[in-house]
Amino acid sequence: MGTQALTGEGVEELWEQIEGHVAWARECGEFNKRRARQLEHEVFALALQRMGERMRREARSNPDLAGILQSVAQRETDPLSAVRQVLTRVFSVEDGEV
Repeated sequence: MGTQALTGEGVEELWEQIEGHVAWARECGEFNKRRARQLEHEVFALALQRMGERMRREARSNPDLAGILQSVAQRETDPLSAVRQVLTRVFSVEDGEV
């Protein structure tokens, strides 16, 4: 099956194929599974974005966090240890949870 944008040839057939695929996906449950995965991804992406924003704000206003970042920059602290320290201070996460 081919389509031609200039003439519109094949577009109707393509649309029918798309509608058929969507109908199949809905009938077998695949549509809802994909949508659930998309929504989960969206929730986690937004949560990570907000967490990142909060950590950056905290780093600008909290001398302890700024010190942790400086320690990493000077290679006195490894990044993973710094992550643990930042998460503990910003989100009250226990070391074993990181």
